[in-house]
Amino acid sequence: MAFKWPNNLGKFKAYEGDKRITNLSMAIKLVDDCTKEEPIGHIKVWVEEDEIEAFRNPSGYYIFTDLDSGRFSLNIDSDIYFPIKSAIDTTRIKDVALEFESSGPVKDETNAVLKDASKLEIGDNVEFYNASGDIEQRKITKIENSKTIFWTEKLKKDYSSKVSKVRLLKYLIDEIFLKPLPSYPFPGQTALVRGSVYDSANNPIKDAILKVQGLVETKTDKNGEFALYFKKANGSIEIEINGVVQTDKVKLENWKTVNLGKIVH
Repeated sequence: MAFKWPNNLGKFKAYEGDKRITNLSMAIKLVDDCTKEEPIGHIKVWVEEDEIEAFRNPSGYYIFTDLDSGRFSLNIDSDIYFPIKSAIDTTRIKDVALEFESSGPVKDETNAVLKDASKLEIGDNVEFYNASGDIEQRKITKIENSKTIFWTEKLKKDYSSKVSKVRLLKYLIDEIFLKPLPSYPFPGQTALVRGSVYDSANNPIKDAILKVQGLVETKTDKNGEFALYFKKANGSIEIEINGVVQTDKVKLENWKTVNLGKIVH
């Protein structure tokens, strides 16, 4: 995904006595895994160690500023999405001068050759910009020969002219998909498969992983309940629970919910 303008903090007027310089440390873009759009409802994004809560800027990014260098626990809480807890490492925020080996990447490219990429790491974010004012940001997914960097999404613009530049972002940036809880208000056109997973002692299984390969992945809530969601019905599907494919296939229908009841796993 192109992370454009995560540092848009909105317009304000500052007077000489009111100036306070802040440095962007991390920008997080949240995406609803069902709609692939902005999530709904109240969402809290915070760093556990210092109880620092992110604020949401006009571009929709959740922003942290002036984090110390170190490792932190990032938490995302909501009433309708599964909570998320992940580790972030701000020690990766560093100064690295980058230059293209000859010319920059063209439109639709997914790699670039630099003069020196030895100080970069997989997961770092780089930003390309050209004379037309186009800016695109990509997360590095692979590095070859300490020179060639790779990313996933094709570039939308051309950065091959001599005046085009590349730089390492001095802040962390990420896109996180939020998985809906079974209680989530799914859009009416969504095809759903609902049910619950229990063990042989008739106890609900929390956090059982359910997958339909290539389509969706979710898990059970504290009551063992789950909801698999599909924008379009895709015929019959096989459901995998904690790595075990279920013997009975499930037929999807547009706009309808299939209830599988209790599954003993």
